[in-house]
Amino acid sequence: MSKYIFINKNEEYTTKNLTNEKLQGFKVKPKNKIKHDMIKVTRATIINPEFIEAILTKKNDTNFKKYLKYVISIIEEENDDDNENKVRIALDEVARLKGIIKNKYKKYLNDKEIEKNINRLTFLEKELIKKSLTYKKKKKRKAR
Repeated sequence: MSKYIFINKNEEYTTKNLTNEKLQGFKVKPKNKIKHDMIKVTRATIINPEFIEAILTKKNDTNFKKYLKYVISIIEEENDDDNENKVRIALDEVARLKGIIKNKYKKYLNDKEIEKNINRLTFLEKELIKKSLTYKKKKKRKAR
């Protein structure tokens, strides 16, 4: 499979074959499901550091908002065994996201952005731990 890059020079597009070159950058798989008669992009490598940082920042913000809604729904629910399992799953997911940010995104994001994302996830983690502690207290009361 050949790889090409399009270069814009004064509104003229040229191509460069990248078959033998290894690109260092952030690899993404576009998830746009719009049907069209254009080139189908299955994988892309982003090389521009500012663009990588913008994409990862937006991705992390989206993930945080999604998990924040999920954590709020868990915290507001009644206390039962099913909800306790949801808390454990959410804690595992938050730990997974923290690991991804610390390890995978470390070379693409600046330290301030990493710290901001880790702090936000730590906040979610603390709230989930508080909720799990309430389950443990209720189980102890029932056992007596």
